[in-house]
Amino acid sequence: MEENIEHCEKGSRYIREGINVLHLQGSYYEMGYQHGVLLKEQIKKGAFKYFADKLEDLIEKSFLARLPNFFSDLSLQYLDKVIISRLVKGLPNECLEEIRGLADGAELDFNATQKAFVFPDVTSYLIGKINRRHKVLNLPLRLRIPTLGCSSFVALGEATASGKLIHGRNMDFYGIGFWDPYHTVIYYQPDKGLSYVSISSAGVATAGLTSMNEKGITVDLHQNYSSDISLEQTPIMALGNKIAQEADSLEKALAIIKQNPPNAGWTFLISDGQKGDVVVVELSAHKMQIRKPRKGFIYAANSYMTDELHETELELNRGITINSLSRHKRLGELVELNFGKIDEDIAAQIMGDHLDLNVRRERAIGDIIVQLLNLSSTILSPEEKKFWVAKGRAPVCNSKFVGFHLEDDFKKIKNPKSLEGNEFNKTGKFHSLAEIIKSESFYQKGNLQGALTHLEKAIKHDLEEPILYHLKGTIHLKMRAFEDALRCFDQALSFPQHNYKMGLEYLWKGRTYDLLNNRERAIDEYKKILKLSCLSKPLLRLAEKGIKRPYLDKNLDFINLEFFLGEELDLK
Repeated sequence: MEENIEHCEKGSRYIREGINVLHLQGSYYEMGYQHGVLLKEQIKKGAFKYFADKLEDLIEKSFLARLPNFFSDLSLQYLDKVIISRLVKGLPNECLEEIRGLADGAELDFNATQKAFVFPDVTSYLIGKINRRHKVLNLPLRLRIPTLGCSSFVALGEATASGKLIHGRNMDFYGIGFWDPYHTVIYYQPDKGLSYVSISSAGVATAGLTSMNEKGITVDLHQNYSSDISLEQTPIMALGNKIAQEADSLEKALAIIKQNPPNAGWTFLISDGQKGDVVVVELSAHKMQIRKPRKGFIYAANSYMTDELHETELELNRGITINSLSRHKRLGELVELNFGKIDEDIAAQIMGDHLDLNVRRERAIGDIIVQLLNLSSTILSPEEKKFWVAKGRAPVCNSKFVGFHLEDDFKKIKNPKSLEGNEFNKTGKFHSLAEIIKSESFYQKGNLQGALTHLEKAIKHDLEEPILYHLKGTIHLKMRAFEDALRCFDQALSFPQHNYKMGLEYLWKGRTYDLLNNRERAIDEYKKILKLSCLSKPLLRLAEKGIKRPYLDKNLDFINLEFFLGEELDLK
């Protein structure tokens, strides 16, 4: 295979079933440089570009873009000089050296590379800063601040077929078309510290998202939304790096976190494959709580489960909260259902699960473990030093998982067999996912007709998915096709949904009747919302507002449609 291996200094790269495999060796600068040279072209087209450009997009594609340029420029300056510069100061030398090496190797601007590295911290800090005085406030959503999803579990002891620890992990985030074409497995062999492997994408030089080190410590990261924030502590990607580089036990990992607290709300799931133990660490800038496994398993999504951290938790939108809690509950159910049988194959099945607990049926999109934004999915068996990485496009967890070994040496060690993943990828509903992603892309470009065309194609694959009819109805509204919108909302209501989603359909039916000058029918729809349970206070307030006065046509231009959750995030 030597002819397929590219070299840069002590670093090497080959491709295995469409996945980049990097072997980096030396100082952190040297490893960053090798990474940059070996994946230069992919880095310039991939996730690095997305994260580097996204900060300006937060201003340019939000309501701030409608304000005079002075205010937009001022906002960008505030992001750059007040937030980003202070976060960058928290980066340890090892991170800065790796980032500098990456920038030099890929011929990138060093400052832009630093900004991309702290991008997750910027978004989490902004969410906490904006919401600090109000527990429910939609301004972060009006700014379209990206939020990280993620679902993970660890099973061990009697919960697994072999008694060995199994770690399943889905990473969900914005960046479709930038991250998923360039999946990358990075083997780090630093001059100082432990060797480790990071499951990442071209140009994303961190072990902070998903990783495993030579001592069998696995790490994965989840975003939370907390009012407890800072700009003076450790950027989250750097903290994940430090755990992978230095932790030879759970105790050492916890000590590292205590000494290097993050700037905002996060959760780590950390396991020790050699000792067969695991913890979930819930964090904010000044708080830290640990959850331990129950009956041989533990799991996490994007909601705090400890009382102390929950006190700081922010609800950006009721739909986001329902989604996270639904994924969390379903993970627990699946692990219990498979108790004593869990192996890598079943773990892959779990990470590709599509059952919505709220309606007890399989769905392509909704409050399910498989999120449309799933960019990376990994199964880890640290005791055996094996791991499996899903290949292909988002949602990648429904794809084949390619097997790797922690001690990979250019295929001299036999890699584990591949995993086929969840069989949902063989159903007709699965084919709707690609059309939804295409529709969202057209929508973001302002091409409503293109978005509508691909939604109609998605519906042909999945005739009973209410979210598709809701999205279609909302686009008809923006196109002022009110009768068509009504029909879509009625179709959405004909299928089972969570009460919150039903309330949204009634809200938009009421608003559509207002736009058709049928005030009596509009009020009837608003009143239906007040009879439902499990609703959010903002939705109830909007229903009461709708009863008092009609919805106006001018408000349609401000609809902030979020395809990946299937609703308007900024209800007003």
